[in-house]
Amino acid sequence: MLEIIAAKEQYGVLLIDMQERFLDKFRDSKKKNLIKRQIRLLKYSRISDLPLVALEFAELGGTIQELRDHINLLKRHAYIVKDGNNGFFEDRLIEQLMYWRITNLILTGVNTSACVRDTAEGALKHDFCVTYIDDLVADFESGNHKYFGWFLNNCLCFDRYDDFFQSKLLNQRTFKKI
Repeated sequence: MLEIIAAKEQYGVLLIDMQERFLDKFRDSKKKNLIKRQIRLLKYSRISDLPLVALEFAELGGTIQELRDHINLLKRHAYIVKDGNNGFFEDRLIEQLMYWRITNLILTGVNTSACVRDTAEGALKHDFCVTYIDDLVADFESGNHKYFGWFLNNCLCFDRYDDFFQSKLLNQRTFKKI
């Protein structure tokens, strides 16, 4: 017998490499705008009880204090140190996301051409759905646009933070046959 049940997709946020040593490579205006949008996402996460994992590249210090202040207000959050570009290289991230029953990941952070992309690839290999929002990530090179094609082919993509939240995907229900 087939039943149809409603199952809410479980979103979580991965904040990638928002450490001072990475952020020092950006113009002040670009850095401030990125952090401002990420704080909006963190406030939304707090209201909506979206869990968050802050990935930190080993030996480069912790996530910047301005973001830590907001992260620490979340009911469900974790800080995970990684040794390479891909946050899924070790099992701790997978175990944490499975514990929270996360199925969909919203990516935010820096180093789009390496750490964000490699982490997205790792997420896809572990059967997570990935949402890429262009104005929530930044790269040291000329911009995110030369990498956007890869994300467009492999992830759910939005140009702007507001476009994603207006899409109401976070409230959408899906149906599974069992």
